[in-house]
Amino acid sequence: MKSFKKWAVILLVFWGIWKIFFFLLKDVLFAVLTFPDPYANILQMVGMGMILLLSLIFTALLVKDSAR
Repeated sequence: MKSFKKWAVILLVFWGIWKIFFFLLKDVLFAVLTFPDPYANILQMVGMGMILLLSLIFTALLVKDSAR
């Protein structure tokens, strides 16, 4: 049960960080900036990849197990 709680906390922290970064990317950055048509999809995919990496890194730092 302890392992399940740990994974549930990790998943919730990751999901929260993901939603924050996704909001910043979608509603702040792409709402303000406009990109030419051929590059818009590429920049969105790059942005989503960066969000994924940053979310995983911040989740690992925030949920670091100090007992190890």
